[in-house]
Amino acid sequence: MIVKIKQTLLAIGDIAALYLSLIVTLLIRYGVINDEYVHAHLGPFSIIFILWIAIFYIVGLYEIRNLRTTFSFIRKFGIGIFAGGISSIVLFYIIPYFHISPKTNLALFFVIFIVIGGAWRLLFNRTIRVPQRRVVLIGDGKEMDELKTHMQENPQIGYHVIQHITTPQKTHTIQELRENYHPDTIIISETLHAPTLIKELSQELAHGIEITDSTTAYQIIFKKLPLSQMQELWLIARLSRPKRVYETIKHVYEPIFALLLCIALSPLLILIYLLVISTSRGPGIYKQIRAGKGEHLFWIYKFRTMIAHAEKNGAVFAQHHDERITTVGKWLRFSHLDELPQIFNVIRGDISFVGPRPERPEFITQLKKEIPYYELRHIVHPGITGWAQVNYRANVDLIEDTYHKLQYDMFYIQERSFIFDILTILKTIKMFLFNYR
Repeated sequence: MIVKIKQTLLAIGDIAALYLSLIVTLLIRYGVINDEYVHAHLGPFSIIFILWIAIFYIVGLYEIRNLRTTFSFIRKFGIGIFAGGISSIVLFYIIPYFHISPKTNLALFFVIFIVIGGAWRLLFNRTIRVPQRRVVLIGDGKEMDELKTHMQENPQIGYHVIQHITTPQKTHTIQELRENYHPDTIIISETLHAPTLIKELSQELAHGIEITDSTTAYQIIFKKLPLSQMQELWLIARLSRPKRVYETIKHVYEPIFALLLCIALSPLLILIYLLVISTSRGPGIYKQIRAGKGEHLFWIYKFRTMIAHAEKNGAVFAQHHDERITTVGKWLRFSHLDELPQIFNVIRGDISFVGPRPERPEFITQLKKEIPYYELRHIVHPGITGWAQVNYRANVDLIEDTYHKLQYDMFYIQERSFIFDILTILKTIKMFLFNYR
């Protein structure tokens, strides 16, 4: 909750800084604010500001972990300003709808926003570093250790771990924890077996202490599910909740949008196809069997990035510095442009734009045996991009990578919505443009 509040405040502050910069720009430029100037600039600049906020999200300026005044933050803020400026110029001078060409105003606005927006961001970064909630962790396990480490390394998220108790049933009561550590929040592991301690929780609520289970805290902070702590019935019940309106609209409109996108991108698709077939032997489009919703098998399409017959001896996961990848293929994989032909799969209804990435059936049997709940990822349509792809960088270890990705996939399935899809697509654009998560 703290993270969401801070992100909301940050976005509101950015919007206020944008409009304040516009007001200052008009005052400096014209010496007065009147209805004529406001009417001419407010509408067009409001559209521009929506685009700026989206760009800020894409480059990572709303990720709490990045809200520290470091070189990385300054670089991202600079990229956001530059991309917003270029987008503003394109919209004002290419789209005739706005009816204004504010060359001087745009230049002045950029300078003023760098000052006002930069000052607001630096102030926010400085303020947010002060811990706001004192936290006691109770219980052990991998997820609890992750929570503790992340909170200690990222004070800007607003939590300060004052104590981590792994054996509470032996030495502590809730009253003792309150009196000794004065916590604001107590996070208790789902796997903890301490009936007496847990029974005391209800008696301490009157003291204003927030009691949170580790699963909820883990989801809020990491935006993924802690699979090792999940109870199967709870997980199945959460993931199986129907979202009929969302699913119906998505099923109807995605193929239409994909067809329009295919037409718009047809010059790029043809260019890449010709580049692939002219630089290496083999077809330009590579197809591969994948498992989709309900483990239904379908052909997925990509631009070929490997030499012909790269898997003549059977399916093999790609490795770092894989010699089978062609020179053009390396560039396509780096830029993710090899995924573009999957637009045809969206048109066919095999996959969606957003969802868990479809896996090869050769690996699914093994993954089901090694990873709990793996089969649950097939209750929705797979996607060209997914929450796991934009949050986790693979290390080419089949089991470990799949386990971490599954945590993100389960979180997406639980929270899936149009807003979540849009945010995932925006993060995908960030990966496409800057190749980082």
